[in-house]
Amino acid sequence: MKDIITNSFIKLWEEKDYKDITVTMICSSVPISRTAFYRYFKDKKSIVRYFVRRDYEANCFPVFRFHLKERGTRFFFSHISDQKKIYLKIYEIDDGMLLFQSLIAAYRVGFERRKEYSNPTNWVDRTFDPEIFFEYACTGIASVILYWIRNGMKPSEDRMAKNLYIMISESLEKVRDNYT
Repeated sequence: MKDIITNSFIKLWEEKDYKDITVTMICSSVPISRTAFYRYFKDKKSIVRYFVRRDYEANCFPVFRFHLKERGTRFFFSHISDQKKIYLKIYEIDDGMLLFQSLIAAYRVGFERRKEYSNPTNWVDRTFDPEIFFEYACTGIASVILYWIRNGMKPSEDRMAKNLYIMISESLEKVRDNYT
């Protein structure tokens, strides 16, 4: 039912401004009762968050499972570029804040499922808190995407992919100290 509601919302959004779409309109387009709607979503923003997460899980996350390195990050930017219209609309709701929050939640799912695509090592540092890393990594990746969208999806997908791959595969110290 969440997918049906989300798809109906997206169709409405193609015809109307976000601010003009009401829960009543969404319920009428499905059709479901308001009570049923609230069983699945809190509000329109929660539909957007769900859409971004669903889109990431279906279209971007699977690529990382194949260890494509920089090609994986390139696909990631290509996918967002292919879906430019909807991602720009999400960005425009509130200058990127909802998109930022939605991307963080989506990437967090990717990190939680990392055993499906990563090659863990035996390094164990009991003073290291994985939750802090997840927060740092997810907000960093979301910030890079927002930067790219805010700048009209410039530089190119290839350049963004290369930069993101370096940031996620090299140590922060190495990237910081070799920045020129």
